[in-house]
Amino acid sequence: MSTPVGSREFTTATGVTSGATGSLERRAPDLFLDYDNVLHPCDVFRTRHRIRPADPDATLFQFARLLDEMLSPYPELRIVLST
Repeated sequence: MSTPVGSREFTTATGVTSGATGSLERRAPDLFLDYDNVLHPCDVFRTRHRIRPADPDATLFQFARLLDEMLSPYPELRIVLST
């Protein structure tokens, strides 16, 4: 599953594929990141009615564009987000 943010596509793919002969082919480098404290400045909690940041002044995904800008010199880099 992929989600576009800015010019970069965030994906859950691993970056390693297996060919017909069973050999591994390495694709673009992967950067594994967590959502909390990477895309927003705090932990996030699920309540009965919504998902909310632990810090009331925080905005979900407020660092996504900044992360995109910082990684723009590395267009081949693939980002794998975990929750």
